[in-house]
Amino acid sequence: MILKLLKQIFFSKLGPFSMNGRRNRKSFFLTNFLINVIENTIIKAASPDPNVIITILILLTSYLLFVNTSKRLHDLNHSGWFAIVVCIPNLIYLFSTTLVSQYLYDLIALILIPFHLYILFKKGRSGSNYYGPDPLEKKVD
Repeated sequence: MILKLLKQIFFSKLGPFSMNGRRNRKSFFLTNFLINVIENTIIKAASPDPNVIITILILLTSYLLFVNTSKRLHDLNHSGWFAIVVCIPNLIYLFSTTLVSQYLYDLIALILIPFHLYILFKKGRSGSNYYGPDPLEKKVD
């Protein structure tokens, strides 16, 4: 029964690992905040030498950030594939070994600030769109 519930929560069409659906600003912010806290805790614990388990955890949190951002872009009526840019700093962190790579990580993170501000503050499309129903729309049964 618990296994069935977990499968329904995590792997359903609108679960956290699915790229389907839309996400409003509040749930996007709260989910991203939680994922970033977890990711930064993992990174701080791994410094300066990440091992395989830490790498897998960072890749998992990167995927969750990608999915969350993709759903937010769906709410703005944009393709979710634009969300790939949120993974770039994490990939640089994972596969870098030099100080230059750290500067590149910081530079890309700074360049992405306008993108993050846009998806955080821009109001989503009202009503249904190609990606699904409005997440703020009240369901009437």
